[in-house]
Amino acid sequence: MSTRFGIFVENYDLIKTHNEDESSSFKKAVNEFADLSKEEFTSRYLSASMKKPDTLRLAEKPAHKMLKASNLPESVDWNAAGKVSVPGNQYSCGSCWAWTTASTLESLNAIENNLDKVPHYSVQYLLDCDDVNDACDGGWMLDAYDFTREMGIVAWDDYARTYSSRKNKCVIPRATTPKFRNNDAFEEDQVTNERLKELVAKQPVGIAIFSSWDCLGFYSSGVLMEKDCICSDPTKDDVNHAVTLVGYGKSERAGCSEYWLIRNSWGATWGE
Repeated sequence: MSTRFGIFVENYDLIKTHNEDESSSFKKAVNEFADLSKEEFTSRYLSASMKKPDTLRLAEKPAHKMLKASNLPESVDWNAAGKVSVPGNQYSCGSCWAWTTASTLESLNAIENNLDKVPHYSVQYLLDCDDVNDACDGGWMLDAYDFTREMGIVAWDDYARTYSSRKNKCVIPRATTPKFRNNDAFEEDQVTNERLKELVAKQPVGIAIFSSWDCLGFYSSGVLMEKDCICSDPTKDDVNHAVTLVGYGKSERAGCSEYWLIRNSWGATWGE
């Protein structure tokens, strides 16, 4: 008890010190991680989240016509457009790959079919039935998209179990259970900001990032800068978290010219 409280006090002091720095472009706040040490948070949420395949399969860019950079919207916000579901909570399970896969397919369906209500797909179905990935021990989104292309994904309420933050025996959905399938999947590396804007202007995109405890753990609001969070890793050797890129825009906060907007899987109360 005293040790746990001591960890909380130490984290609280770090949060308070950070927020007193008026030059910072973002704020931190006490959240559900505030009584965890850096080592505990990393082991529970990040250490096994992303499992890079032995051989990366970089598919060719899709044949459909992309927007030219000069024709890109100045800002895109699929969440504000009502095409992004409310973020769920992966808890102490390295299932960010599954949450990201499900959320991008939810948005894809909502955008392509102009749905008034964003569907809610079963993350537990992916944990239980996608045997190429490793459930709570991590996964890779391209493999998950290959699975949903072949087997589809089912609605949250149509699968036999709700999210349990652990792998269970796969329950094969009935033949009459509606399934959503993506037609294809592709992965791109070393993409420019303009190229990524082209993709996000079409639909939310799943991305693998390097997530640091010091930066994202207590993030509350504002714009995270590269000097605060080294989120990119061109080699992908150190990526440890999957999130959904749901928009971009411009900002005047603390000298930030442009920003990306992400949907995380640490619960609906994390962040803005």
